Amino acid sequence: MADHTTRTDETSGTSSPAGRSRRLWLLVVGLLVAGALALALNFYLERDTPAAVDTRAAVDAATDAEDAVGEEGSQATDPDEDAADDTEPGPLATDWVVDTDLVAFDFDDGAGTFLGFRIDEELTTVGATTAVGRTPEVEGTLSLDGSVLAEATVIGDLTALTTDIRQRDGRTQRAMNTDTHATATFELTEPVDLGTEPVPDDRLGVDATGELTLNGVTQPVTATIEGILLGAGDRLLVTGSFEVLLSDHDLVAPSAPIVVSVADAATVEFQLYLTPA
Repeated sequence: MADHTTRTDETSGTSSPAGRSRRLWLLVVGLLVAGALALALNFYLERDTPAAVDTRAAVDAATDAEDAVGEEGSQATDPDEDAADDTEPGPLATDWVVDTDLVAFDFDDGAGTFLGFRIDEELTTVGATTAVGRTPEVEGTLSLDGSVLAEATVIGDLTALTTDIRQRDGRTQRAMNTDTHATATFELTEPVDLGTEPVPDDRLGVDATGELTLNGVTQPVTATIEGILLGAGDRLLVTGSFEVLLSDHDLVAPSAPIVVSVADAATVEFQLYLTPA
């Protein structure tokens, strides 16, 4: 007897329940992926990239912080003590240490002490943009000998580094291998002639030769730095930057579906407030 059993959609032209279910799930997955990409784009499009280190802005932040402290203590301050404070600056301190308490750290405003990076990237539908990462956990020392910057060491804790897009912080940490190389260190390798002994409110700019140790790899760098004594010469601000290549430190930039490309060259920037040791 002839077999009149209904065949699958290959012969009948109709979709089986299993086929319809599979297409439905593919549609759902596609919508979820599209939604995730749209959400990521929204984060990139709406964010304001933090400005690069700026010495003038850092000086203003230090002044504001000092004024705030002064206002808090003005009620209990004796007028005679105020007069005693208005003295000429004392001798220039020789040894200085990074003080992270002088100005509160603010990632977006670029306030406080920090060490960080800036790197160009190309994003789907967004185009060219700049990724920024910063750590406020910084230690360092600096020694002056009159008009010479004799020694300087800066150490940044990369395990405390965050970026302007919090969703990529984890990928950035993994890309920098912070589980095995938790710090980045800059060390001055040659004394720097400042041209003149620093005095309060006089901004000095120089190039400093040193070494950067990152991901366990040490490479020579030349940093462009600015320094200025603040107040009565009892606080020191140092800002600067230098370029590094990720490949020189055996690093590969983190990837994501939205990222088309990331530059190999990155700018390391730092902003340091110091007090006499």
